[in-house]
Amino acid sequence: MRSLISGSVLVLILIFVFPMFILTCSKVEQGYRGAKVDLYAGEKGEITEYGPGYHWYNPIGVDFINLPIYTQRYAYVQDPEEESKKDQSFTAVSSDNLSFNVGMAIHYGVNPVDGCATAMYRKYKTGNFGDLSLGPVRDVVRDVTKNRFSQFEAEEIYGSQRPEVMQAVTEKVKSELKARVNVERNGETVNCFSVDQLNLAELDAPDRLRQAVQQKMEAQQQAEEAKSRLREQKINSRKDSIRVAQEAENNRRLAESITPELVRYMQAKAFMDSWDGQVPKVTGSGNMGLMLDDSTLEE
Repeated sequence: MRSLISGSVLVLILIFVFPMFILTCSKVEQGYRGAKVDLYAGEKGEITEYGPGYHWYNPIGVDFINLPIYTQRYAYVQDPEEESKKDQSFTAVSSDNLSFNVGMAIHYGVNPVDGCATAMYRKYKTGNFGDLSLGPVRDVVRDVTKNRFSQFEAEEIYGSQRPEVMQAVTEKVKSELKARVNVERNGETVNCFSVDQLNLAELDAPDRLRQAVQQKMEAQQQAEEAKSRLREQKINSRKDSIRVAQEAENNRRLAESITPELVRYMQAKAFMDSWDGQVPKVTGSGNMGLMLDDSTLEE
């Protein structure tokens, strides 16, 4: 009887205490979300999402996956020093049937809202969201770029309207990716894809297009320089006209201010300034001397 009781106690200990010693702890770092996948719950398994921190769980029949939600960058370019290690660029054709070799760089991540990371995991069946850059993300970037380039002429793409072209590509890529995976939160639809930037990394155009655009840019620059010189000439001409008119006005006012009295006064003043105070010692019979009016000498 005593051995039976001991055996029962041992069984209870094994059932309730032993599992405590086989629990596993996983740490979820900042920039990640944890996903605990119960492999035996339902056909697809039950997934529970966790935020950063330490989390204990029974590893029997369970996978614990760290899902990155931080922003990642990937460049679809020819440069072998980029992470692709091979040519990931693609060809896009303008509306006037000229081909461009295009390289794009995208910065994307996962919305940190609870449920988005696990929704991405269910959608793409991978815990490394960086792998998406070679699959669905590249497909969207490539297809949207091809579509938008086909709506512009080659000169517009390579020249003056390049910012407008890239804006159209960026907006469409963002909307396409955001629509791929969504979750419902508080009655609102939340987009799980987060696209921070999409940049044009490379744009190789046909030689004849580059030359044509370069010549056009040089012609425009020369035209602007000619306009600038013409404006400067007009400004200088206007300044000269104003100066001549001002001088003429000054001369007119000066002429009006010169009266006979002023002339006599100036003559007398000039004589007095140069006179040494002596009268001539020798005079001819016709020389009566200089007669001055005292009133003209008063200043």
